Amino acid sequence: MVLIIFLLAGSRVIIIFIIGSSENDYNKETGTDSDSDASINLVASTLSVQDDLASDGAQNILSLLSTQSSATKGPEIHADVAALLSGFLLKGIDKESRNNAIDSYPVIANCPTLLPPDMNPEIKSCLDTNALKQDIFLKKLQSQLAAGISAIAIPLNEQYKITKESLTEESRMELEKKCDPAKIFSDVFHALSLHRRHSILPFLDSGVKKILDACPIDDFLFGRSFPDQLKSSNEAQRLGSTIKKKDKTPQYLTSKALITLILLN
Repeated sequence: MVLIIFLLAGSRVIIIFIIGSSENDYNKETGTDSDSDASINLVASTLSVQDDLASDGAQNILSLLSTQSSATKGPEIHADVAALLSGFLLKGIDKESRNNAIDSYPVIANCPTLLPPDMNPEIKSCLDTNALKQDIFLKKLQSQLAAGISAIAIPLNEQYKITKESLTEESRMELEKKCDPAKIFSDVFHALSLHRRHSILPFLDSGVKKILDACPIDDFLFGRSFPDQLKSSNEAQRLGSTIKKKDKTPQYLTSKALITLILLN
């Protein structure tokens, strides 16, 4: 998996390569230790951002972030750049280059949701070795995506501040261009989280799956509320069994008892 990001900084063009190698390569390079999981928190609601924009007379800026281009084929680029990208897309990059690129763009300080969600300990104990390896691999891909998103978030942030101040059509269009890559890569990040969840469901009891569907992703793959919701569900089932009306089983008399009862009457 290869993601290419172009950034414009004045007259310079910065090219960022985010390369995902195979799962086997990751296992060879990093082992299968799952202790590298990192925790994150929920991102703040965008409502506060919208309120801030409204107070500054720029309430329509965020509407640009939800529009998407319908183009199916982009413009041509220089042949040298196209060849460079093709080489990375087909062959990837070495481990050192990959790590250097990721280390150059640490996760944005006030956006902790860029960190891949941890596996819930209760769920982790239910998985076999291969399932754990697969989840670690997908989580590393999310870390690469996070580095790329952090990289493009910096010029996006600068353009956002410019657009708030100027409110010109040109600045709005530039903001939209810088936001589109962030939306695309963020959506891929979220899709990987959903895929991680889906890959784990076969290892779990069918009764638990319904509970998991109601648990949103936060700093844990199945949410921090999962243990409480599981406990509540079990408690509800237990209470339900105690208050449920008991069926009265008919009492059948033996022939001897029936004759005795008739004689007594």
